[in-house]
Amino acid sequence: MIGTTWMQTFTGKRVDPLNMRPEDIDILDIAQALGNICRFGGHTRRFYSVAEHSLEVANLVSNKAKLPALLHDAQEAYIGDIIRPIKGSLSIPKLAGYHTDISIHEIEDHIRWQMEIALGFKYESARDEIIKADDIMLATEGQFFMGSIEGWNLAEQPKEKFSPAMYDPHLAMLMFLATYRSLGGKGVSL
Repeated sequence: MIGTTWMQTFTGKRVDPLNMRPEDIDILDIAQALGNICRFGGHTRRFYSVAEHSLEVANLVSNKAKLPALLHDAQEAYIGDIIRPIKGSLSIPKLAGYHTDISIHEIEDHIRWQMEIALGFKYESARDEIIKADDIMLATEGQFFMGSIEGWNLAEQPKEKFSPAMYDPHLAMLMFLATYRSLGGKGVSL
């Protein structure tokens, strides 16, 4: 049932990001949105999508972790990319029938659980490896796109060599979908 917080997706679905269900999830919606969302809240020298970031994270992990790593930010297709410095302190007060405040992390976790059911992957099985790779890419991308990560207090150091493709949004979507398919992801035909 769609409440008052629904959105319309690329494929035309009406979904409620606060009450996602497995049948709401579509890999085409995810790829399209992540291809269009720019990292760092858009504060980059050139466009660099969350889809391309996800490809980079997937390249840093073991084979068993590649699919969940590719999808580690997939919930952002439905709630956007909230920059890390404020994400941890962001909560939504008593919204949509909730009796208490709900954190953005709780919303992300709920969407991820629905995605795991719909798309057949397990994030928790590779969580630590994905977090490390994501942190390496944050440092690497920050250094590359911002010129400095001084004062960022990051857990990982940047990779020494980084040459992002900086795909346009449509190509980022296609690359994301092709990688998803090559990793055995279900629900897409190219």
